[in-house]
Amino acid sequence: MDIQNMTKLPGIGFEQMFFAGNKYHCLVVKATYQWDDEGKLSLAENQPELVAQDEYEVEPLTSSLRYVTDLVPFKPATDVLITGTARSPNDKAVTEWVAGIVVGPIKKGVRLVGPRSWQHKMLLGWKLSEPEACNSVQLTWENAWGGRQADPKNEKDVFWKNPLGKGFNYKSPLDKNKSYAAPQVEDYANPVVEMGREYPSVGFGPLDNFFQDRSVLAGTFDDNWQKNVGPSLPQDMDMGFYNVAPRDQIVDGYLEGGETVRLTGLTAVSPFEFILPRHNMCAIVYYEPEGSDTANMNLDTVAIDLDDQSVTMRWSCLVPFADNPRLILMTKLDSTAAPAGQSAEMSL
Repeated sequence: MDIQNMTKLPGIGFEQMFFAGNKYHCLVVKATYQWDDEGKLSLAENQPELVAQDEYEVEPLTSSLRYVTDLVPFKPATDVLITGTARSPNDKAVTEWVAGIVVGPIKKGVRLVGPRSWQHKMLLGWKLSEPEACNSVQLTWENAWGGRQADPKNEKDVFWKNPLGKGFNYKSPLDKNKSYAAPQVEDYANPVVEMGREYPSVGFGPLDNFFQDRSVLAGTFDDNWQKNVGPSLPQDMDMGFYNVAPRDQIVDGYLEGGETVRLTGLTAVSPFEFILPRHNMCAIVYYEPEGSDTANMNLDTVAIDLDDQSVTMRWSCLVPFADNPRLILMTKLDSTAAPAGQSAEMSL
């Protein structure tokens, strides 16, 4: 069975066994665009290759995911992700500002705060210092509320919604002669004001598979799975596990391209807008012994990198082995002109 990529973009076809031993050809194409100061997108001259393994800020398990492997077999909805360093409006040093994104049905905002710490004061106890003025905050889960106890003894010693954060671990006895860093990314409706309280953990980047919002969807990998089900997926797995964005950054039904992305408090020019390119990515499937069909490839990932000033878009679809395909061509059917505000260099 031959799979050919006709798009001139990084793409791949690979096999995946899903439920009850059913095999599929998983087809993936991605494109990376750069933006300029006016919000015009251009197809990057040197397209980054497909990423075979998850990439981290520092180390796996102990630091935030920066980019998730392109070999995710399927996503039932579009992930919208933001990584990198948020800049204050006009790059002006301030103690706090609101940052957010609007695209399609997604409308999300958080509060970004300058460096601050918990300090113990005689008679007053633990108090939060005034934040220092700054012009940037790194958008990692380490900078959000969460974490784990220094020596976790059981499940309750870890804040599984964000095990990488800070604040949760301050419930244990602390050295009163030391100061402890406080979160810099917080829910603007629930600001961090008191040590020992639990707060929402908010952010824009991908969730690792051990974060609670994803792990609860993974299904049951027990002895029965090992003996009777594997390597097929567990019958109780929710395919939403493959979506890695925070739950309020997942678009049901998929984005299509052509949507305006509005960033506020994330770039020095704020608000900052650009239009997602729209391309009809598809797979033309030729069957054995004859016949053909066209399968649409869904835009399942929009990954915004603030440091690289880039947007990566991923399209994917599944073709069942049971359909007996003999040839699959990944291609782009449309030749639609780019929407106003986009660069003509985006032609694929």
